Amino acid sequence: MIVGLTGRVGSGKSKAANWLQAQYKCEVLDLDQIGHRIIQEPTFISRLVDTFGCHLLDEAGQVNRQMLSQLVFSDSNALKKLNAIVHPEINFRVKKSISQSPGKFWILEGALIQEIGLDAICDAIVVISASEANIVSHIGDKFLLISPFQRSDFAYRNSSKYVIKNNFDTEFFEQLSEVADRFGLTRRSTQR
Repeated sequence: MIVGLTGRVGSGKSKAANWLQAQYKCEVLDLDQIGHRIIQEPTFISRLVDTFGCHLLDEAGQVNRQMLSQLVFSDSNALKKLNAIVHPEINFRVKKSISQSPGKFWILEGALIQEIGLDAICDAIVVISASEANIVSHIGDKFLLISPFQRSDFAYRNSSKYVIKNNFDTEFFEQLSEVADRFGLTRRSTQR
């Protein structure tokens, strides 16, 4: 089974994925981490330099992610160009990982599951929903920078029949547990 875990920046997707992986027998593929690795590979560094210029590189010849972030989150055309370079490769690598280990329970964690085209391989999509006030109190200005380039919380919630409300309290984990049990995830045994 493949479950997509999605929602806006700062909603608690990573926290949910990490908790699920610790509590249940499942494999998590973090789409952000995959994307971060991709942009540090020589082939993709060349494509990014060709697209955006060598000013994005640090002294070691690696992509300066902070500079790239500032560029793409201030220019929607630059963001579209970056996504056109990185999203197909994320899609390919996720599908390859899953095909190499069939039969496992997979969780794909990322805000852009639908935009990358991975919703097509998911058996279910779970949305983590949180209020803007709660998100800003946890991640600050990062939300204000990135959220204008993402779907609204309403749009995320309407894209799935499984929505978990994150008020950043213990009820969040209770809701995750209910959904995991509904999907038939096997709990990890506790060793003493």
